[in-house]
Amino acid sequence: MHAMEEHRTRRLPVIDEHRLIGVITEAELARHLPEKQLRHFVESICATP
Repeated sequence: MHAMEEHRTRRLPVIDEHRLIGVITEAELARHLPEKQLRHFVESICATP
């Protein structure tokens, strides 16, 4: 999540032994966050740089 916030990206590659095995999106992460963390996550990715 920190990398997504820092680089203002909505997707990150999932790498295993130098192979791309998937992509995780901010929506997938958000579905699994407690409400307090979700609020912070949404505020940070929606903030203007």
